[in-house]
Amino acid sequence: MTFTEGALTPSAPSRTRSATPVGRRPAAAPKIASILGVVVLASLLLVVGPLTASTSPLESAARNPSGVEPGVPVPVPMASVLRGGDSVSRDPGPGSAYSGTEPAPMGLADLGSGSGAQAASYATTEFVGTVAFGSLATENITLPEPAAMSFQLNAFLTFSVGSGRYAYWVQDVALFDTSSRAIGWEDNVWNVTSDGLPTGSLAGNGSVTGTGAGTYYGVAADCALVGACVTLAEPARLVLEFRASVGSGGIPTVRVGYDDLGTYETFDTITFPFASGASQFSGFRVDPGLEFAGGCPRCYGDVELVAGGPGDGFQTSLTGASGLTFDLQWWNGHNLEAVPNAVDHGEATAEGISNVAIGEGSDAAGAPIAVGSVGGGTLGSLWSESTVATIEVSVLPGSTTGTVSTGGSPVAFQGGFLEEVVVPGTVSLTATVGARSYPLGSPVLTAGEALTLEVGGEPLVFVPSGLPPGTLWSVAVGSGSLNGTGNITFGEPNGTFDFTVRSLTGYRASPTSGNGSISGAAVDVAIAWSAVPSPWSTFLHDLGEVAPLLALLCILIAVAAVVATHVRTRRGRR
Repeated sequence: MTFTEGALTPSAPSRTRSATPVGRRPAAAPKIASILGVVVLASLLLVVGPLTASTSPLESAARNPSGVEPGVPVPVPMASVLRGGDSVSRDPGPGSAYSGTEPAPMGLADLGSGSGAQAASYATTEFVGTVAFGSLATENITLPEPAAMSFQLNAFLTFSVGSGRYAYWVQDVALFDTSSRAIGWEDNVWNVTSDGLPTGSLAGNGSVTGTGAGTYYGVAADCALVGACVTLAEPARLVLEFRASVGSGGIPTVRVGYDDLGTYETFDTITFPFASGASQFSGFRVDPGLEFAGGCPRCYGDVELVAGGPGDGFQTSLTGASGLTFDLQWWNGHNLEAVPNAVDHGEATAEGISNVAIGEGSDAAGAPIAVGSVGGGTLGSLWSESTVATIEVSVLPGSTTGTVSTGGSPVAFQGGFLEEVVVPGTVSLTATVGARSYPLGSPVLTAGEALTLEVGGEPLVFVPSGLPPGTLWSVAVGSGSLNGTGNITFGEPNGTFDFTVRSLTGYRASPTSGNGSISGAAVDVAIAWSAVPSPWSTFLHDLGEVAPLLALLCILIAVAAVVATHVRTRRGRR
């Protein structure tokens, strides 16, 4: 990404920031970007000045043939876009990323590959990335502004028109100076199915810049928007978001937004007028089988929330950080959840950062996140579907919306279903449907486990007694089961129910199973636990019961032995 020169001012119209082919292989070395200026306004407001550089042409085998209808990009045949598992020769960006070393776009990305390199593709209409930090410092002394860097949310939008399959790479970018803490926002869109963006193929607040393979769409957020051209206080929290939909006339639409001061702003709505009546629209696609012919050999269908240099393929280095986290979520049709598989780096964008160590952490709700700190290392995996746990909550008929809390802020869901990815361990679960709350206990989840629950109706509460505090126990109702260290609550419809208490080493439950009925009110079921003595303790106990008799028997045996000895002695003297 590159940017046109000139400062952003509240009174000036938003300017289009041109961009280098981020994540694409340049045919020639890019020109050096001009400064990321900091302009002091009359109101003493610091704003981010955009960098400028010319775009680099892309190497591409696909060219627009003559006679193509104006405003319509050249589609790539479906077979060459979605190759289903063929090996993909990717050009790393920056060059060290794919080889497993820094500098690289560091943070959190889903490459569409699960455990054992198995494909784990999915589609979504929304990605939300959140970057937080207590303090942050970067430096590249070769840059005009040495502390300039960027945070990027990058994903691939796909759809079909007739027999043509189209793909576009969309970027939501925060340009940040870690010294002045000035921030600005922009988006870029690239056609990765063929070279160029013909006039009229895209529409929005921005404009199309460049020629041929170096053509792209972009716009800077208007400084009149909240948080568009401000100086951030630390600690800071940045939210980057895409939302895709089919708008009026069946035209694919993408809304790009951000939040850095507590107010969400949509700064661009991008449409694709040529694609009216688009089919197979699933929004953004994460799929390692996506391969593009349009001069972007490493663009293969990932989603990434990453830190890197300030554009134009420049790199930077992390020199200080505290509280640095990356959280990437996708809309599964019911709720936002963490991406199912994650690595610590992206591979599509060209800007990178070095001296960054990324590890796995969790947020307050137990969802996996990436945690960054100063320090280098090899690139690798953070989590996969086999190393995290999944919670699935279904709502009984009659209700479709609600929330589920896994220890942090409640997660809203719709459509009668919720799915959450969490870090294995103890999770405190509470579901809320309508005005009723369902405490679901504190199950202990293991890696790869999928916990399935059903809530709604009336609370069915199993109340234990006789267990030491903190003892984990389990009960099953119908086909569902829960474990916990205290009361265990199910939501059940009116009618009958059957339950079974799972065995627990060292204790005996009463009852171990049973049934009952629910009729418009909560039902409590008492489960009394008692300790079961071990075989050795039972032996000692039984031994204690007969100890007096054994002692008397021993005495009698001893007396008899003495008498017998005495008798033999007397006979011997005769």
